[in-house]
Amino acid sequence: MLGDVMRMKTLATSARSLSLTEGFGFWVLVADIILAWASAQEAADPRVAAERIDVSRKLLHDGGTYIVEPEFASMHAEVLLLAHRPEEATRILNDAVTIVQRDRQQHGEPELYRLLGEAAKAMGRTGEALTFFRRGIAAAQAMGARLLELRAVLGLARLCDSGEVRAELSRVLDGFDDGLDQPDCKEALALLSSGG
Repeated sequence: MLGDVMRMKTLATSARSLSLTEGFGFWVLVADIILAWASAQEAADPRVAAERIDVSRKLLHDGGTYIVEPEFASMHAEVLLLAHRPEEATRILNDAVTIVQRDRQQHGEPELYRLLGEAAKAMGRTGEALTFFRRGIAAAQAMGARLLELRAVLGLARLCDSGEVRAELSRVLDGFDDGLDQPDCKEALALLSSGG
C-alpha cells in the first residue's frame, strides 16, 4: 500500500523461498504475483509481468481461493495499465468488484474503483472515470481509509485539476499526522504546491 516496491520484492522473495521449502503452494503463488508486480514497477516489461500474474491468479482461482482478490486484482490491473491494456484491466477489475461484493471484502473496494477510474481515463472515458474516482472516494470515506481516499482524490485531480478538487485534496492531506514522506503524500503535496 505504501508503494515500497523494494521492500515488497525482498519480502516476497523470502516468502517464496520459505514457501517452496515448506510446501506452501498457495504462498508461492502469492509471492509470484507480488514479484511480477514489483518487476513491472521497476520498469521491466509489464506484458510479461501481467502474464505471470494472470497464470498465478488462475491457479489460485482454480483452487477456489478468492480471499486476496482485491489486492491481487489491483496489482494485476496496475500492471495491465502499465502495459497499455486498459480494456483488460477493466474486465479484471469488474470481476473483482463482483467477487468483493459477494464475499464482503469491502476493504479493497476503494482501490478497485480508483483503478477502474484510471482504466476509463486511459480509454478516454472522462465521465466514467469521474464516476469511478468518486465511488473510490466514497468507499474509502465509509471505512475511514485515508490513504485509499487520498489515492482516489489524486486520480480525480489528475483527471480534472480544479479549485474544488484541490480543496478536496488539501482536506484529505490535512488528515495525515505522519507518513507525508510516502509517495502518494509527496505527489499530493507537489500537486498542491504547483498551483495548477
